[in-house]
Amino acid sequence: MSRDRITFKGDGRLGLTFGGVEVAPSPSPGVRDPRQIEQETALAGLPDVTTDGLALIGTTGLHAERADGDPVVMGQSVLRLVAVPTEGRHYLSARSIGLDENRVYRTTAWVKAAPGVKVELEVGDGKTNYGKAIFDPARRRVTSSSPGLTGGIEQGPHGWQKIWIDLATAKDQLVLAVGIVSRDRSTFKGDGRLELTFGGVEVAPLPSKRG
Repeated sequence: MSRDRITFKGDGRLGLTFGGVEVAPSPSPGVRDPRQIEQETALAGLPDVTTDGLALIGTTGLHAERADGDPVVMGQSVLRLVAVPTEGRHYLSARSIGLDENRVYRTTAWVKAAPGVKVELEVGDGKTNYGKAIFDPARRRVTSSSPGLTGGIEQGPHGWQKIWIDLATAKDQLVLAVGIVSRDRSTFKGDGRLELTFGGVEVAPLPSKRG
């Protein structure tokens, strides 16, 4: 190029040294680490939880490791969750016990996700009550939910988003799952790079309505 013009008459002397060219895929939405992580984390590899009444009960299709940062939920470590390259769902599950029967509880998950990464929260009592919703944390939106389900998303401190679902209990427990979603699908083949940061989960009763 001469004088900012693409078209010009060369003089036989103007030149450059060319070292080559590279072609590489752009990172998928939500990717921070270019390494592909392939190893799924077993239950025994998850950090201990000391929150009263709460226990992690497993992972499916996820690599989980401690992330930098101070805990946001007492008794729970901040985790980096990555969808490993397997076909299926990619989620972390937990159980909350010692709850009152026939009472509405709010299940809240603390998450951080890059633009384009969606998160599914699924809650059930193992008997009659069940609901799930898909959230877009970066845009603070609920993109889909079970019919009649009450759920939402709130801004938390230091960039955290709190996604939540209200559900009644028919038993004294709730089982929940927090999963990574790709293109609005809960079931997909991970790439070992799509990830979210999980700060923990809280299960708290809503105030009883007075007649």
